[in-house]
Amino acid sequence: MYGKDNDLNRKEFVKEVILFEIELLKQDPTKELLVAATLMMANKIIDKETFDELWREIKMFKVLEFAEEKGYDRGQKDGYDKGKNDGYDKGKNDGKNEGALNTAK
Repeated sequence: MYGKDNDLNRKEFVKEVILFEIELLKQDPTKELLVAATLMMANKIIDKETFDELWREIKMFKVLEFAEEKGYDRGQKDGYDKGKNDGYDKGKNDGKNEGALNTAK
């Protein structure tokens, strides 16, 4: 990545590499260190605005990953609570019906 500072194509190349690595990160979260290392190397090559733009995209990915994880956890909790309540209601109704049949005999 290093070379002549005035090479504009190099800046575009670095941006494309980082965007490619972000796509890899979306597929495999273990690639986080690869993206971080490339950003550290690219810090001297790309301008602050481009760096911030790429950083926002990485942060957005992490936010979506966090939101997905929280949604999954909440879904599990809501499912557990609903199952518990449904089981309680079914047991209560079955008990009433069983009791009504026993007293009718």
